[in-house]
Amino acid sequence: MKKNILYKLSVLAALAVTFTGCLNDSLYDNGTIQSVKSTGNDKFVEVHLTSSDNSNIINYAFANSNNDTTIDFVPIHLTSADAPGEDIKVTFDVVTSTANDVVLDSLVNIEGAIIPTSNYTIVNANKTLTIPKGSRTGYVQVKIKPSNFLGFNSVLAFKITGVTGGYTVSNLNMGYVVFGIKNKYDKKYNCVGVFTHPVNGPRPIDEEKRLATVNANTNKISVGDLGGDYTVNITIDPVTNDVTYSAGNAYVIHASDTKRSYYEPSTGKFYLHYYYIGGTGNRVIDEVYTPE
Repeated sequence: MKKNILYKLSVLAALAVTFTGCLNDSLYDNGTIQSVKSTGNDKFVEVHLTSSDNSNIINYAFANSNNDTTIDFVPIHLTSADAPGEDIKVTFDVVTSTANDVVLDSLVNIEGAIIPTSNYTIVNANKTLTIPKGSRTGYVQVKIKPSNFLGFNSVLAFKITGVTGGYTVSNLNMGYVVFGIKNKYDKKYNCVGVFTHPVNGPRPIDEEKRLATVNANTNKISVGDLGGDYTVNITIDPVTNDVTYSAGNAYVIHASDTKRSYYEPSTGKFYLHYYYIGGTGNRVIDEVYTPE
């Protein structure tokens, strides 16, 4: 079971959303979250975060901010073909125990997500949301200050507990939101450079790369042109802007002995010079990252 859950997690793309204040357009309305709409006469209420499977796990990557931000975190959806002629009340709960929940247990104890115990507020009074007359969707709303969550992934799990209007709670009654906060370096870059092999010589690098957030000053990158299975963490000194390397996956990465690796605040560019040791000598990588 856990292997299936991990597989589903691996194919869910991280969704980048920028928030600067109260969110006006919901993730569901914008198509960020997909929900299955029924054309039948069934009357169920459900959490449905993913259209491709029933895992109901979704990943968010929010922009960092010191402002309180209200987010339509989870859409609660009525499956009936026709919208109701009255307001529908849906009650829900926040699940915080991994003891009887295999999915949450895997997210926490295998994936390393943290269940926050503070720094967020459920906006819906009495954990009750309203699906308005003429609509089929309402929202679990959560208020967070993104900067409080910088540097780690958190997970909030929600469960529908009741519904009015003659509807029945579907077996899709649980939803899991895994979220993290992007640091200021987390964006897409055009990476241009050279990978120099000790035997085969140089080969050009010209590809799009993303600096994925690890914590406030550390990001994960792919090594040279080797693809996403070969990674290294780069840490930016906030005072000197020097870059250091750690946690290389597959290879131990060393900083160049002759060239400085650094971040250039005025342009947002990274100049990275590093190498790893192979059987026939050092594989040397020189790269310039230009933000797109």
